[in-house]
Amino acid sequence: MLGLSSLRTARLVAGASGLHRMVRRLNVMEVPDVLPWVKADELILTTGYPLRQLPSSLIGLVGDLDDRGLAAFAIKLARYIDELPADMLAEADRRGFPVILLPEDVGFDDILNQVLTEILSKQAAALAHSDEVHRTIMATVLAGGGLDEVTAKAATLLSQAVVVAIGTEGAILASAGPEGERMSGMAELVKTELPARGVVNLAGGGTAIVVPITAGDFDHGWLLAARRDGMHATDTLTILERAAAAAALTITQKLAVTAVEARYQSDLFRDLVEGRLDDVERVLDQARWFGWKLQASLVLTVTTVQPVPNQSPRSRRDDLERFAAAWRLALEGHIAGAAVVVVSDQVLTLLPVDQPEA
Repeated sequence: MLGLSSLRTARLVAGASGLHRMVRRLNVMEVPDVLPWVKADELILTTGYPLRQLPSSLIGLVGDLDDRGLAAFAIKLARYIDELPADMLAEADRRGFPVILLPEDVGFDDILNQVLTEILSKQAAALAHSDEVHRTIMATVLAGGGLDEVTAKAATLLSQAVVVAIGTEGAILASAGPEGERMSGMAELVKTELPARGVVNLAGGGTAIVVPITAGDFDHGWLLAARRDGMHATDTLTILERAAAAAALTITQKLAVTAVEARYQSDLFRDLVEGRLDDVERVLDQARWFGWKLQASLVLTVTTVQPVPNQSPRSRRDDLERFAAAWRLALEGHIAGAAVVVVSDQVLTLLPVDQPEA
């Protein structure tokens, strides 16, 4: 902003370490009690008129404005206040809160016009960039890409960041990024207590920006962009949010397919157990598709999983599906072709048992 023609002769007198702050709004201080009317990321302008009788209040004002997340404080001296208190400038330097002296020959209308034009231009550019990111990521999904491809596309757009999708149980669902960094950051990311949204510090150094992966009222986990140097690109949040929306779509699609497949498996299981075998070849074909081994002696087991008190039906179903998946995985290494399905509140298993040779 200081490069605009109306502010080119303005002087930064304190808070130089805060020049990176983003200006997204403008405000003019017309009353001493301005705090109820300020907002984060504002550049506040004043002639000092509201403070002319209490210039010492400027010291506390710096802290109050900084605590509310304002971008900077700009004042025009001479007319109502001759100089700024040294304690105020020291406090601004300590906080990294920019204090700017406005040129006497420039009117507020010129500053307001130019700064607002610059803000709107940047917002328009940000919207255009966000739209382009959205199209790029959605093109990946429309081309048949899943969570792995969406994560990889986000990592490509972010260039130097490791992008990780983490499920609600803490498992890494997908990851992509610079090869040298990928594995070294995984354990730390999973162990970190993740916020719903924000920035987390990594134990090995660096930071990660976190956004949730949500679809409606359902949480599917988090998407993170991690950098060892902590130097995240300005569009990191935009890219992550678009990628998280696409990730939620791919996860929802996968869950829908899994639910349909589970329904078919349950129906086939019931047909087998209840002896409804009108078309044996069709049943055998479907069983082979699911990886079940039916051309053997079979043992039926029924497992009941104790419910958690006050558990919602969806949470109960999720617990049963997780148990069934874990049970299925445990069986794979020992009994090939076992059929494991969730029926109502139970997990049913058909175990193929080879007949002993005569």
